[in-house]
Amino acid sequence: MSLLQQDHSPESMWKTALGWMRPKLSEENFSTWIEPLALHQVSSDDAVLRVPNRFHAEWLQVHYNDLVLQALSETTGASVKHIRWQVDAALQVRQPSPAVQRPVLDTTARKGQSESTETLAPPDLSEKYLFANFIVGPSNQLAHATSMAVANQPGQRYNPFFIYGGVGLGKTHLINAVGHTIASKMPPYGPDGGISGVIPIASKSRRPS
Repeated sequence: MSLLQQDHSPESMWKTALGWMRPKLSEENFSTWIEPLALHQVSSDDAVLRVPNRFHAEWLQVHYNDLVLQALSETTGASVKHIRWQVDAALQVRQPSPAVQRPVLDTTARKGQSESTETLAPPDLSEKYLFANFIVGPSNQLAHATSMAVANQPGQRYNPFFIYGGVGLGKTHLINAVGHTIASKMPPYGPDGGISGVIPIASKSRRPS
């Protein structure tokens, strides 16, 4: 009996399809392009998938349309031949970034310690650039998702990390947000108090033609 006959829940069917696709992709590509999707409905010959934005849909159509078609056909029992991509901005859920410690000096001397304990936020990061106040749009959706992955798994995902784009699209904001998130999770970060000891990170502005 097919899954389509057993359970008509789109959530259940999509969960199974995700499990089928995960081993066929790198973890980076899976988490960036496939995992954010949601199955809206599936019929005998087509399926409707919700995507975070138009750019995401266009990329999927070019690179992963056949893979998703095969996954749905294999796991639902339906002969899915077409996919309709439906933009759903609600899928652009911002992951809460950990609270960043502000510079604090603890002057309470502990027993057996001759010096005070000092906890400082990295001095080379701007406190105004956090994931919490970053505005996600079509032009920076991929950069934002990748930055979140780097911040949550420093040194393991997209290493080294390089952002390239036009002026005013959020490169400085994202790099600082990555640094703050790493700083709040795993101090110390490097000999200079920054994040260079964790992951090489850089950005470059695209010059006007």
